[in-house]
Parts: sequence; structure tokens; C-alpha cells
Amino acid sequence: MMKYWIFLIFAVVFEALAAFSLKISTSTSNHFYTALYGIFFIISLGMFLIASKGIPLSIGYAIWAGLGLSIVSIIGIFVFKEELSLAKIVFLLMIILGVIGLKLISK
Repeated sequence: MMKYWIFLIFAVVFEALAAFSLKISTSTSNHFYTALYGIFFIISLGMFLIASKGIPLSIGYAIWAGLGLSIVSIIGIFVFKEELSLAKIVFLLMIILGVIGLKLISK
């Protein structure tokens, strides 16, 4: 059962890498980052497919999307200098707490 959670974590990481690559590809004419986006997203979906064999879809997808969103938001703040506000911090923490709660209630 633990192996499915490891696949889910890798799916989240590759999903965040895909979003990061997509953002970089919009600011350059170099198609390398566009290709990286596609590769990272395909890897993410493949890892999620494996993870979904042992984790309920409702929990797995919420964690995949929620953690991916949180990581991408943190990357946006630190790498792309996006606005940071108290409200953004509070809502990101709520997402992370929700993900932890879903993990705790899953079997």
C-alpha cells in the first residue's frame, strides 16, 4: 500500500515540474521547456495512474491537485516573485491541512 503513496508523491512532483516548465516556456522562444512540460506531465499522469490502483480516486486526485497547486504557488512566490499575502498563506495552509486530513482518513 505504501508504494502507491510513493507513486502519488512522484506524480505531484512531476506535475509541479510540468507547471514550472510551462511557465518558463511562455517567456522564451526556446521549445525545450515546452517539450519538458509534455514529458513531465506524461510522467506525472503515468505515476498517478499507478497510484490510483491502490489509492481511492477521490483521495488521490485531491492530494495530487492540492499538493501540486501548493508547490506551484510556492515556486511562483520564490522563483517568479509573485505576490505574497497573508490570505494566500492562510489558504495554502488550508489546502495542505486538507491534504494531510485526507491522508489520515484514507485506509
